[in-house]
Amino acid sequence: DGALMNESIDTESGSANVTKRHINVYSSDIDNDGIVEVPLAKMFTGYTDPLSSDTRWKINWSEIETGKIVNNSMNTFHNSLEGWFFILPEKWDTDVSAAIVNESNVSQTTFFVPYEIADDNYSMSYDETNSLVTIYAVSADNADTFIRKNRDVTIIKETETTVYGYKVYDNGMSKYAVTAEDVEFLLNFNKSTEWTLEGLVQ
Repeated sequence: DGALMNESIDTESGSANVTKRHINVYSSDIDNDGIVEVPLAKMFTGYTDPLSSDTRWKINWSEIETGKIVNNSMNTFHNSLEGWFFILPEKWDTDVSAAIVNESNVSQTTFFVPYEIADDNYSMSYDETNSLVTIYAVSADNADTFIRKNRDVTIIKETETTVYGYKVYDNGMSKYAVTAEDVEFLLNFNKSTEWTLEGLVQ
């Protein structure tokens, strides 16, 4: 009848609960298919407290119709402070988690496979044996020293303030493994204030 409709509202319940999220990422046509996707936040495996600042979130970019999810376009992890996001491979599903460590002007975001120690209870420890890839953001002032000490890190982007790199782990986890070529496709850098693929460079 020509009336505007808020597709996030469930026509049966009158609620928009499906679109509630705990991070500041906004609706966008993330895959440039002409349809606006809604970013739905879900805690990575192993996290249990949605109010903790240490909790890491994956974004399910979803098409919503009358308050119901009708399609999932892609899953991503966003590091908005550092200006990048990572498209999560489908094969990772719910088996892979993420953690961030900041120390000595170096930020490390590691994607890893947490060990289940009981039903829905996971060990969030990670090292060379269960890590898949680490993304580094290094202060430009410390970059030369960092590069000398970390020859296994590949530099992918440099700005006046920050040097970005990544490390892929070879530990036999073939089910989840990604290659350097995969990382350079999946890792995207923000070029504007909008989280859209049109505003990014790879």
